[in-house]
Amino acid sequence: MWQRLGNSRHSSWQTEQWQRVLWTDDSKFEIFGTRRRPFHRGGSIQVRGCISAHRPGDIVRINGILNAENCSGMESSEYTI
Repeated sequence: MWQRLGNSRHSSWQTEQWQRVLWTDDSKFEIFGTRRRPFHRGGSIQVRGCISAHRPGDIVRINGILNAENCSGMESSEYTI
């Protein structure tokens, strides 16, 4: 990752600037194992979590489909750091 950042606009950031970054990611978990059966529906949950330089944040369950419309503002409104 740091090699990619070497050529980016953030390569000159100081430690204090990086400490203000909120890193987020989302994952989907299959409750009933792997998806080997194409006829099996449901049985999964999708969550989103975050971490900062200071501590991890909450994990939030995503209900429905995660897309750009319902994702906007999640970082500022649903996480507690």
